[in-house]
Amino acid sequence: MVLPFRPPDREDERAAGYWNGFEHREIRLPQCRDCEAFHWHPKYLCPDCGSERIAWTAVSGEATLFTWVGVEYHFHLPFLREEVPFETGLVCPVEDESIRLVAAIRTPDDVSPEIGMELKATFIDGSEGTPVPVYEPQ
Repeated sequence: MVLPFRPPDREDERAAGYWNGFEHREIRLPQCRDCEAFHWHPKYLCPDCGSERIAWTAVSGEATLFTWVGVEYHFHLPFLREEVPFETGLVCPVEDESIRLVAAIRTPDDVSPEIGMELKATFIDGSEGTPVPVYEPQ
């Protein structure tokens, strides 16, 4: 499976922890060190308690499929021309199911994605050499 993945902009220090986790084949989320709440999108302050003590924490990679779509056409975007068809969606990490992460979805040929499906992140090597997460049925 090849994915239409472009290397992330690691200049944005708020999101760098997420992208850097890929190098270690980990999904990392910002977590408050005071109240232990996860949150997404990355922020400088915890939205639950206001603490500044935020750290990037590796999570299990287990998630539930919130929604998905099959991409069949490249819409004249050169970087998608060779990649279609593929499936993408929003997944909810089991550590906090209020979080929605954009994700590539890969299922066996005889299985269609279903909302609520239990998934697990695995990593494949992206076209730029960066590991890329792909969520597959458990």
